[in-house]
Amino acid sequence: MRVRQVQFSKGSFYHLYNHSAKGELLFRDSQDYDMCLTLFSKYISKDFYELGAYCLMPNHYHMLIRQLTTAPVTEPFFQIWQRYSRYYNKKYAQFGSIFCEKLQHVWINNELHLQALSAYIHLNPVKARLVTSPELWLYSDFLDWIGQRTSKLFNPALRDVYYRNSAEYQDLIQYFSTAQIEKRLLIDD
Repeated sequence: MRVRQVQFSKGSFYHLYNHSAKGELLFRDSQDYDMCLTLFSKYISKDFYELGAYCLMPNHYHMLIRQLTTAPVTEPFFQIWQRYSRYYNKKYAQFGSIFCEKLQHVWINNELHLQALSAYIHLNPVKARLVTSPELWLYSDFLDWIGQRTSKLFNPALRDVYYRNSAEYQDLIQYFSTAQIEKRLLIDD
């Protein structure tokens, strides 16, 4: 469910996501994933936004992001995806939109939803059967969450508020992977 403009407020968390147009791939190779992550590093200013969790999938993406000011979280996404679209269309000799619809965004209004969403995002590649466990997917921040990598995009603030250590978060991931998270919570995909 899309968020009304009045719901974009300082301190709030949002789930932002979108799917590719016509079932095409958004990311065809590691260079594409790297370009996208570079754009996120450039346009997600840590003064304005806090990236809580992310996962780039071959044909869609998920971002959990906190708005730190009155500037809506949608603003940098338009810049990021406009620039990525130009890169993608030039590289693959295509034209037009690479997404099937406008940016999707859901306001996260409670802690249970926030914790479950981070697990949902990190379990996405497992659910899609791209890998057998989330630590095998390189295009999410799961490895950062469990202390096996430190990337520029990762901000441990969200993790550290809810979990004492990486093992505790891994336990949550295990619980949600067996509890079929997408059936337990209303999380748009």
